[in-house]
Amino acid sequence: MMALTDTRAGYGWISIALHWLVAVLVIALFLIGEQFEDLGREAGASLRALHVSIGMIAVVTVLARIAWRFTQGNPKKAEDPRLILLLSILVQWGLILATLALVITGPLSIWTTGQPIDVFGMVQLASPLERNRELHEAMEEIHEVASSVLLPLVALHVLGALKHAVLDRDGIFMRMLRPAREG
Repeated sequence: MMALTDTRAGYGWISIALHWLVAVLVIALFLIGEQFEDLGREAGASLRALHVSIGMIAVVTVLARIAWRFTQGNPKKAEDPRLILLLSILVQWGLILATLALVITGPLSIWTTGQPIDVFGMVQLASPLERNRELHEAMEEIHEVASSVLLPLVALHVLGALKHAVLDRDGIFMRMLRPAREG
């Protein structure tokens, strides 16, 4: 039987589902964000609204993934040289910190304008903050830097996965596609 939770042999369904859901959300948010930035304020308003709404789904999903990751034991590490293992740990932590920065600064960059967050035109999340221009600009800057840092980290992560899938063929890549067996 396939495991829901993680084991020393690999990831369970919950970790796999959260990993791929976060990946899809981050890619969608990055692509949408790049589009509305290029269009300018007026023309990009509907894309910005979509970015914000999907971003709020990402907030919940990323926080759930991080919480889940910390409640689970880590599967056995790959048998790579120490430098490669260190690089993989740094890339994973970089991805965690960048996505966490994005899901924190995204809502804060709106709330620091004193405005609510509109989620798909169905829910409005009132701002717990008063308008604060300096904090708003800081949140936007951190959001932009985290977004810029994310792309090379994702590229390194994908290259590492491809290394395991194509060169090493050690089963590490498959752990994010197929859950470990229980027991």
